Amino acid sequence: SITGGNAYLGGYTELEYHEFQDGVLGVPRGFRAPRTNLFLFSDVSDRVRFGSEIEFENEAPGEDLEIKTEMAFVDWTLYQELILRGGVILAPLGRVNVNHDGPVRELTDRPLVSTFVIPTTLSEAGVGAHGTFSAVGPFDFGYEAYLTNGFRLLDDRGVPAAPFIDREQI
Repeated sequence: SITGGNAYLGGYTELEYHEFQDGVLGVPRGFRAPRTNLFLFSDVSDRVRFGSEIEFENEAPGEDLEIKTEMAFVDWTLYQELILRGGVILAPLGRVNVNHDGPVRELTDRPLVSTFVIPTTLSEAGVGAHGTFSAVGPFDFGYEAYLTNGFRLLDDRGVPAAPFIDREQI
């Protein structure tokens, strides 16, 4: 990462090697680089902070490169216990969605529940608050609460809109 004044620029890329037999799990044998992420954090003032993360992903062989904004938010700190946030937010649905980056995971693949039940990374436009309270001794209590658009299970025709549902079977 690069630090300059009040701004922090960084990122990472993942490189994996798979030794499956051809066709098993749909992953060919060999190296693959499924994603590269770039992030920028900047302290705009003593109370205002900007954060963003852009992901370049090619999860499956033969698919087109997907470029998306995983998060882009502005924080306004009123107190350590109350920080208002607005923008594209990583929904705090479990540890893996919020802390999904490859370098901090113990395994190269995301857990199945984070792939098929609640897809990681689930980003939503919204507003909310987060903060930290000092508790007893070395312990702190942190929270995050947001209002977002939520899941869109059906499209305008009443057909399931979730990406993991095969529309041909309906």
